[in-house]
Amino acid sequence: MTEYQRRIAATKIGKAMAWEYAAFRNYKTIEDHIWQAYSEGKTHPDLMSYTGSLAGKPAIVLGSGPSLDSAVPYLKDWEGAILCGPTQALVLRYAGITPSHLFLVDPMNTPKQMGMGVIPWKDTMLVTTPTVNPYIVEGWEGERAYFRIINPAADIERHITDMALTWTQFVEKYKPKGEDPVWLYMADEQTIFADSVLTNVYARSEALHPAKDRLGIRQQIMHAGCTPNIAILVAAHVFRADPIFLVGVDNGFVRGLYRAVNYAVEEGPSWRMLPRGDVSAHPEKDKVFKCNGVATVPQLFFYNRLLLNMVACSEPADMCVIEAARPGDYGIAGILPKADIADVVKMQGLGFKRLRQPRRQRMALYQRWQEEWKNVG
Repeated sequence: MTEYQRRIAATKIGKAMAWEYAAFRNYKTIEDHIWQAYSEGKTHPDLMSYTGSLAGKPAIVLGSGPSLDSAVPYLKDWEGAILCGPTQALVLRYAGITPSHLFLVDPMNTPKQMGMGVIPWKDTMLVTTPTVNPYIVEGWEGERAYFRIINPAADIERHITDMALTWTQFVEKYKPKGEDPVWLYMADEQTIFADSVLTNVYARSEALHPAKDRLGIRQQIMHAGCTPNIAILVAAHVFRADPIFLVGVDNGFVRGLYRAVNYAVEEGPSWRMLPRGDVSAHPEKDKVFKCNGVATVPQLFFYNRLLLNMVACSEPADMCVIEAARPGDYGIAGILPKADIADVVKMQGLGFKRLRQPRRQRMALYQRWQEEWKNVG
């Protein structure tokens, strides 16, 4: 365990303190990055500044579901954007594929886990928040873009980032020479922060929090309880990719599995294969049921409902989201149109807009699906 992880594990409120530590460490790095971008005439490194960067271009959003196993060999020939999280990124790099965008929101990921210094990441944009591991943010070779999460159910992260920015900008001006503003804060203010923010987070007024912070990092609303796949799909909408193909975004069992093979990278680089997720090892293995022909369990069904709700209600009104997998490997139970990943790659995503579902149609399909399955999960 690294020093960073030990500090997280030693705190009594875990993830919130991980966010806190990272945000205070990261804001100076982000501020320096912004001024560097300005000096070089580059785009402001805020996620929303990249709105439309993939306009009209096909893109793939990856998940770690079991259908990813049979899709990866085809992705080697994909020429468009691939948006994914850290787990899928390592699967791609093992296969010799470089993702275009890597989304990171978990503060527990470390540079070693990401293979930084072993695997080159200069051709991959890191899309992240101020609350992830600061050593990843500091050491990333490629482009970086930032956003702030608003989670309607437990909006702790936003309060942390608000406080971190104010504190670091203040202390940078007045701190004693050689002192670290992060540890000044952690030593003097941690208990007050924990008692005041975490216990009163639900009562805070939305009006107190502007749409962006003073560095220009804007907020993105993430559905309560969302999975990383949904967060990445939100970003694909920001980029205006069209169509968007969901690959490995399974919310059910495919071939008796609930998770694709994963890899860990070590020095060399050498790779260690991690076991697939067999249904017999799933904590809800005794609660399996079928929804629209897909075997699933309450936990995965909940994610499935969130995904379909997000697709049904989202703008733009004419967006096109398609599940892409090999025939027989489809793992999303519900309303999305489907395509063979082999055909998608062969045609480089072109010719599939015919599967587009207008928003009114998506809403009607989802409402019927929701009514049919309202008592499940």
